[in-house]
Amino acid sequence: MLLESILKYFVGAMVLAVPLYPKFPFIKIPGTFVSVRLEDVLIAFTFIIWITYVFPKLKSILSGKIIRSIFLFLSAGFVSLFAAIFITETVIPHIGVLHWLRRVEYFLPLLFGYTVIKMRRDNIYFYLNLFLIIVVVSFIYGYGQKNFNWPIIITQNLEYSKGVALRWTPGSHINANFAGHYDLATFLVLIMPLLITAFFIL
Repeated sequence: MLLESILKYFVGAMVLAVPLYPKFPFIKIPGTFVSVRLEDVLIAFTFIIWITYVFPKLKSILSGKIIRSIFLFLSAGFVSLFAAIFITETVIPHIGVLHWLRRVEYFLPLLFGYTVIKMRRDNIYFYLNLFLIIVVVSFIYGYGQKNFNWPIIITQNLEYSKGVALRWTPGSHINANFAGHYDLATFLVLIMPLLITAFFIL
């Protein structure tokens, strides 16, 4: 099915882009130094494809306990956002909405991954290969960052988040290559045990 293939490769593009694509700002958001980035746009397009694919079976998907728990969590957040904007008036509306949407965005890769693996079980090998590529590229870039003065884009504070290329300085730590100052490190801590285990099992 064409839609299945499109969804599979869009999810693959997202898997590669989130940890590897440099965190250049795409659209500046007034009132905060956090920007919309191209990976956010990619996730939005992937969501459109995903919702098109799952819409005919949306009722059965929503009946799952984990999915209902996610919707309950996001609904509570939305009620809190509504109260903060219209009752207590303690947040800037567009900042509050974007903050809530970021929480929605955090859950989307879980839904995408669950769908594409359930679609075809052998898709898991496709994504494991992508994870291996990410680990290898990250290692090479981290080595180049320290030894060949390769640039790095991070989002640690107001000035860095403007997309200015930084360089490694002697005595400092290696920044998370391509990602935020902790994003890729967290990703590797989660994915390396899975890859090592998969190497022996699969």
